[in-house]
Amino acid sequence: MKRILALKPSSVHIGICTKFYNKSTGQMQECNKINAISKYLESKGINVVRGTHA
Repeated sequence: MKRILALKPSSVHIGICTKFYNKSTGQMQECNKINAISKYLESKGINVVRGTHA
């Protein structure tokens, strides 16, 4: 995290590979740790892009 923050990116990409199939809901969902990291980065003003690059 220190390295990412030191680089001061305007955005970061979170790949689709950070999701898993939740058998109980029948849905794809983001790992809790990745979700927490994403929220932290957003709180620091970094745009978090999920999925493939556009």
